[in-house]
Amino acid sequence: MKKFFLFFGLLFVFQTTSISLSFAQKTALDGFPPARESQAFQQFKLRPVSESSKLLYLIDRFAGTKIEIVYNGRYFGAPFAANLARWFLARNYKNQKPKEWVMRWCNTSVPAGNLIWVKLPNGKFQLAREMLLRELKELEQIVSEDESQTRSDLKVDGTPQMAAKPANVAS
Repeated sequence: MKKFFLFFGLLFVFQTTSISLSFAQKTALDGFPPARESQAFQQFKLRPVSESSKLLYLIDRFAGTKIEIVYNGRYFGAPFAANLARWFLARNYKNQKPKEWVMRWCNTSVPAGNLIWVKLPNGKFQLAREMLLRELKELEQIVSEDESQTRSDLKVDGTPQMAAKPANVAS
């Protein structure tokens, strides 16, 4: 009886561990730095926060990577796709929300309507829209956290709060 419970206990632990690991793989990309540490985020911080700057962040986030974009069955390297995406964004952006833009232009090919895929460096494939929407969600969460931190750093009258003077500093 003990062996029975031990076996099913180990089986349960293994299954929950593998489920949580597969979830982690779907929410984080192997070989990519966390969003806050990325070069794309450093560039994003230099621009005013806007809907178009979020789209530029998404382009920058993958521009220097070894991913490939699969568009109508053809493979394009990330640097080429990023340059094309910047040009297309500059030419066609009409103040849409980033999520709307991703669903309109990064979901299916024009005019064939084939899904757009991303081939990751590890050889696995992922839908482009899912990858971009996940990165967008992460960026918007970071922006929200940073804004709330900035608000908490300000007094009611809008002036920055001063840190308390250390006890060992003479007046």
